[in-house]
Amino acid sequence: MNRPAYRVHRLLYRPLNNRFLNQLIEMWASLQRSLTCPTEYRTSDVGEFVQMHARLVDALETRNGELSQIPLRENFKDLIHWSSAGGRSKKRLPWNRDETTGGLVLFYSIQGGAITMKRIIATTIIFLTVTAIVFAAGAREDDTILVRLGHIRDTSHPTHLGALRFAEIVNEATDGRIQVRVFPNSRLGNILEMFTQLQTDDLDLVYGGINTFAFIDGGESLEITAIPFLYRDYEHMRAALTGDFFQPVIEEAENNTGVKVINITGDTAPRGLSANRAIRTPADFRGLRIRTAASEVVLRAMERLGAVPQQIAFGELYMALSTNVVDAQENGAITVANMSFYEVQDYYMRTDYIRDIETFYASPAFWNRLSPEDQQIIFDATEEAGALVTDLTAQQLAQAYNTLQQHMTVIEEPELDLPAIRKALEGVFKDWDGERWPEGTLQRIRELD
Repeated sequence: MNRPAYRVHRLLYRPLNNRFLNQLIEMWASLQRSLTCPTEYRTSDVGEFVQMHARLVDALETRNGELSQIPLRENFKDLIHWSSAGGRSKKRLPWNRDETTGGLVLFYSIQGGAITMKRIIATTIIFLTVTAIVFAAGAREDDTILVRLGHIRDTSHPTHLGALRFAEIVNEATDGRIQVRVFPNSRLGNILEMFTQLQTDDLDLVYGGINTFAFIDGGESLEITAIPFLYRDYEHMRAALTGDFFQPVIEEAENNTGVKVINITGDTAPRGLSANRAIRTPADFRGLRIRTAASEVVLRAMERLGAVPQQIAFGELYMALSTNVVDAQENGAITVANMSFYEVQDYYMRTDYIRDIETFYASPAFWNRLSPEDQQIIFDATEEAGALVTDLTAQQLAQAYNTLQQHMTVIEEPELDLPAIRKALEGVFKDWDGERWPEGTLQRIRELD
């Protein structure tokens, strides 16, 4: 269903607690409620709506006068045209630049119409003018670098808390010269959409799993990061992916995708298995209808074990499990606990079969604009942020396992025969060795201390 623009504004931007922005939204809401809102100024695509207004939000939050000029003109031109050209308003309201203040001033003329409409429009015009003057007075120096970082996690997730810490470190280390704004919860789009924005230099940074790098055309070699049971733990995985022998794989993927990898750092919850029956051996997978990620790696693995992979939207997974449309799913313990899957599943198998590491990605154009000193500041900040994410993930995992043990039967080694399951998967990805990544890479990772 389409939503009036001002309602989407409220939903998305009120949590920013920006006084200027919130007042603008409320004035706009009053104007739209008082008149007939044109159907063309309604939105059903929240992601596109946010991206269209992101520059305006940057201007409002940083009080950057120069940055505010174009967004204010662009984002309010439809409102002004509508309020001036339709209904009781007879003359178009032109924009004009006040050279003294550097602000935007609206000149208007209304022929006829109710005094209520005049007051609303006049109030909006006055506020826009005052806001623009404040922007101009508070404009920052030309060397200020505004950095936008997006990710897909919610605001309680370790990834978001790590991203906030990253922003804080960078801001402090540069005395505010580099200012990082964090956009959580897919506000700038899903992971593929944000990767596209990196490629086109419309976004500066993304913080997301290294597994997702393989989702981009040209990044297929990074499928190696999702091979089941290849990585023993976080330390082993990070040592492999940041090791000298693996750098040619990263560099080739960077060249092929147009996305820069800054640092691979920050543990995530490993994938496990919940089911409506106990899974202890490879034989128990036979005929298991399991909801999986749409990943060729996962599909190959489950099919080799005799399971029947099924693709179901994550938002529909709880109902699918409760109605036995599928018997199992393969998210990790934190997801099972947070989504209350224990209410519709009896068993959790701690396989930890696929691991991932959060990764700081950058637009190459943005990265190349930075001085070597600023690049080092950003890299150092990613190190500290990743360490925080790793610590917080460990804490959340402990809490999640405690929750699951209260509601489900948790099956671990030695009752869970992981050696037999690993053996059953041997050779599944042998044909990719030397095709998607340099031959012998799998073995080098396995042998890494």
